[in-house]
Amino acid sequence: RELNTLTSRPVKTRRRCGNSGTGLEHKSRRTAPGSDIMTYQMHIIVGHLGDTPELREANGQSVTNFSVAVNIRRGEQQSTTWYRVTAWNGLAETVCQYLEKGRRVLVDGSNLRSSAYIDRDGQPRASLELTANRVQFLDSVASDGEQESASNGDNSGGEDIPF
Repeated sequence: RELNTLTSRPVKTRRRCGNSGTGLEHKSRRTAPGSDIMTYQMHIIVGHLGDTPELREANGQSVTNFSVAVNIRRGEQQSTTWYRVTAWNGLAETVCQYLEKGRRVLVDGSNLRSSAYIDRDGQPRASLELTANRVQFLDSVASDGEQESASNGDNSGGEDIPF
């Protein structure tokens, strides 16, 4: 056994975790910055619209913003987290056509951002902003009782729109 030269105690041997010797070793590959390896984030929220969305145009593209309140209950306590959702192009048009304040929705989004601001009363606040990839209408008002959903793969906006 090997002894620690400072303490004269036996050195504990450390083994690497993993599948060493099984043929299942992970081959680590280092990549240069800016390589073509893609990363992605995805967020799903379910909540109620805080206001009816309004369609507008920015840089020749249709865009809408709407608020979604997500209620979380823990025992007797309840808290609400608000998300500001942005939808682009065809998805924005569909959302504006069918959604109104109070509707329950599922939003599948990416590019979650947080920002800080000062409200009208001078109090610091935080905002969570999400870009919608898909919106599913959960409390259907369709005559046949089916759930409605909207999605559009072409919803990237190029530039951030100031709120």
